[in-house]
Amino acid sequence: MSRDKEKEVTGPDLLADVLQLARKEGALTGKGLVAFVHALRERAALVIEERLEPLLARVQQLEEQVRGLEQDVAWRRETLAQLEQENAWRRDTVAMLEESRRALGQEGAWQRETLARLQQENAWHRDTVAHLQRDHEQSSALLTSTVAAHEGLLVHHRGVLARVVAELATVAQLPWWRRATARRRLSALADLLRSELP
Repeated sequence: MSRDKEKEVTGPDLLADVLQLARKEGALTGKGLVAFVHALRERAALVIEERLEPLLARVQQLEEQVRGLEQDVAWRRETLAQLEQENAWRRDTVAMLEESRRALGQEGAWQRETLARLQQENAWHRDTVAHLQRDHEQSSALLTSTVAAHEGLLVHHRGVLARVVAELATVAQLPWWRRATARRRLSALADLLRSELP
């Protein structure tokens, strides 16, 4: 809904027109007043729902991002554990080859080449483990900050919703002759909701 359309739907002039029409139709007395207040409450609920839909969609998007990050962190942990096991195996292999080289002098040259290759691979694995560890720490930090942002946003939105509900309940109980106060409070409420839109 565009800003101009929102002004048409929630503007104070429209509210004044509705009140004037309701007064002409006798809707502000007796049972008509109860029905009129009920209709206003239903319209306010629809307006609130329209304003909250983008906020709820953003919350859902953040939750999906958190789930994706949690899966990524779990995968990185598993990969890190596998690489650490492989590193342990490679260290054991290097130790065995060094022992074999001492025992078999005639195979010394071949073992030196093999040892050099394994040491290069070991260095590559150490670098890979270090890189994955850094990625894991960054992902964990990102996950923590995302969860904190999501929780903060959720608390904020709940606070806004509580304010909106309390304000609407107060406005709904105002007598008809305080319609200027009601208009001001509904206008302030609309401004509050607009400020929450992305």
